[in-house]
Amino acid sequence: MIEAQFPVKVMEPIRVEALPVGNYLYQVKWDGMRWITYKSARGTSFQTKAQKVFRERFAELDHCFDWLPRESMIDGEVVVLRDGLPHFPSLLRRLHSHSLKPSELEVDYVIFDILFWEGNDWRKKPLGERLDFLEQCSPPSERCHKIETFTDGSRLWEGIERLGLEGMVAKVSTSLYRGGKDSSWLKLKKFQEQSFFVGGIKFKGDALQAVCLGMMFEGKLVYVGTVSNGVSRLLRNEGASAFREKESSPFTGIGPRPGRGENIRWVEPTVLLKTRFLEWTDEGKLRHAQII
Repeated sequence: MIEAQFPVKVMEPIRVEALPVGNYLYQVKWDGMRWITYKSARGTSFQTKAQKVFRERFAELDHCFDWLPRESMIDGEVVVLRDGLPHFPSLLRRLHSHSLKPSELEVDYVIFDILFWEGNDWRKKPLGERLDFLEQCSPPSERCHKIETFTDGSRLWEGIERLGLEGMVAKVSTSLYRGGKDSSWLKLKKFQEQSFFVGGIKFKGDALQAVCLGMMFEGKLVYVGTVSNGVSRLLRNEGASAFREKESSPFTGIGPRPGRGENIRWVEPTVLLKTRFLEWTDEGKLRHAQII
C-alpha cells in the first residue's frame, strides 16, 4: 500500500462579490477550523490549514475515524454547534479554555472532501466523483457529518441569509484538488457583527491609528485583531475619556505588536465596540473588520 503524502497543502477558495453561476456545486461554508484527518499505520493524525500537525486534540472525536481505512485522508472543518448552527466564538472558547471539560463544549466534524483512499490519490479525480464516493462512505459517529451539496446556488443563498450562516462555497464540478488558492473554488460570504473589548490603542505620533480588540474567556482577554477602519467614528462616539490607561497589556497569550513608528497604549478592557467583519481566520483573528 502506498503511503499518502502528509501534511498537505489544502485547497482554498477565492472570494467573490456575487453568486457564481455555471457548472458549480454549492456547499455551506462552515464557520469553524479547517481540519485534515489522516489514518496511517501509525494511527490517526490531524493538521490545520497552516500544516500544524496533531496526534490528538479533541477527545470527543477520538473514535469518529475508526471507519477510515489506513492511508486515507479526508478534508473537513471542526465546528461547535449551537442550536444546530456553527458558532465560532464557542470554538474559540473551547480552544483557549484551560479548565473547560470537552463534554461541556463538544465539537463536531464536517467532511467535505476525500484526498487519499487506501493509498490512492483522489486529488486527481474530479470533484463530482470525489463527492459521490464520499456519499457512499457512512461515518458511524454522531459527531462526524458529511457536507450537503446543492445544485441551486440561489436557493442555498436564501437559506444561508435566513439562518444567518457565514456564507457558501461554489466549486466547479469537474475541479481537481489543488493545494493553495484556486479559482475553481469560489466563496461568497456575509458580513457578521459582534462586540469586542478594547484592550489597546495604536498611535503614530499623536494620531490614533487603530484599536486592539479582544474577547473574554474565563476572565482573560484573548486578542482577536486590530481594527483601523472606523476609528474616527470611535473618537466621536466614545471620546478619549472613555478609556482608562494601564501599564501593561491586558491580553493573555500573544497580543498585538506595534508597527514601524507606532506605539500601543494599553487600556482597561471595559469599553465594548460593535464591529462588522467578514470572517474569522483559522487562527481566531478578525478579517476585514470595521467599527460600526
